[in-house]
Amino acid sequence: MAESQHYIPRFYLREFTDPETPNGYEPYVWKYEHESKKWKKKSPRNIASKPDFYSFIDQEGKRRDEIEKMLSIIEGKTASIYRNKICAIQCLTNQEKATMAEFVTLMIMRIPMFHNTVDTSLSEIITIMMRMYKDRPEAAKSLKEEYERDTGKKLPENFDESWLDPSRYKISTTKSFLLKMMVSLSSEIAKIIFNMEWAFLHTSKDAWFITSDSPLIMRNPKSNSPWYGHGFMSQGIEVTIPLSKQICLLATWKKGLWQNIDVPQQVVKELNHDRIEASDKFIISPQNDFIGSQYLKCKTETAVS
Repeated sequence: MAESQHYIPRFYLREFTDPETPNGYEPYVWKYEHESKKWKKKSPRNIASKPDFYSFIDQEGKRRDEIEKMLSIIEGKTASIYRNKICAIQCLTNQEKATMAEFVTLMIMRIPMFHNTVDTSLSEIITIMMRMYKDRPEAAKSLKEEYERDTGKKLPENFDESWLDPSRYKISTTKSFLLKMMVSLSSEIAKIIFNMEWAFLHTSKDAWFITSDSPLIMRNPKSNSPWYGHGFMSQGIEVTIPLSKQICLLATWKKGLWQNIDVPQQVVKELNHDRIEASDKFIISPQNDFIGSQYLKCKTETAVS
């Protein structure tokens, strides 16, 4: 039986529940869906999940749940660090910072939008390669010879370039490949984020941070190019992810940051705008009216056009 698995952790979503939830009601967040253009009250347990999103059946027919278990362990540690250290405005140990860096990195790679982007990109690359072989019979013949030599297996005698016509196949990546790639990449990127300078941005009750189905944002205010200067190693890059409706993590290469910074409403507005622009299908807010909510209309119009 399929198990519902959250791609945005429940403990994380609980930090964005409406502070005015009536007594006797289960705490809820406000979810705005770009397609329907409607707000809905949702319990954290009922959103941002997919059946068996991190589980798969291996080649021996065995169900593999290691990724889901790994994520659960990291989420538990992160929740504790957030409550006991970040909310208490205490310095993190190196081990705690490493755990947070791992959590932050996974919030890029565990979401459906990342998986879909990787799947689309790899499928396009494979399609291009197959077309090249299809148009070059001698290359297809060499490929057959190399395969048989390297694997010791024989391809059918009638194998030729027509077998490499991508229109004959549905090309996509396997879930196991995507999950292995997620784990492999996250360990390297987590090291980069760990080495960046961190600051925790604090806001007031009058100006909540929002989040989305793509919580982490990378922007470089110093770059005028849409293509260059937006990688993790770019000197002007700013990585932000709201940890709750009142605290947002900023990671940058800029030196001399205070560990905790109270930010004005204009900064909250800009960060919420970035969150809306980077979201895929929905945003999550403590309330359906927030600083920067006017940008929802721009996002919807862009998606339609």
